[in-house]
Amino acid sequence: LEEIQAQEKQKNFSETVTLYEQLIREFPSATNYAAFGNFFAKNQQYSQAIDIYLDGLALYPASLSLRTHLAYAYLAYGNLSVSEELFKEILTEDRWNVE
Repeated sequence: LEEIQAQEKQKNFSETVTLYEQLIREFPSATNYAAFGNFFAKNQQYSQAIDIYLDGLALYPASLSLRTHLAYAYLAYGNLSVSEELFKEILTEDRWNVE
């Protein structure tokens, strides 16, 4: 993770993506998928973030974190209806979710 953070800090986009891809290939987890999606979201590349979150949810469908990030990404992307539906589902499962 330190190398990813260093590459991200240096604004080396392609190397950061490569390192995240390697990370989720070698150590798949909801947390790592969320971090990879968040990288795209921070760079306002919401469609890529959405794809990563969806890939993560295919493996970890119970992850409220991934679903919350996905809802925010849809909101930022301008897809309000999908975002709203996801937030409703999340809050139905965990009404105290404040991510």
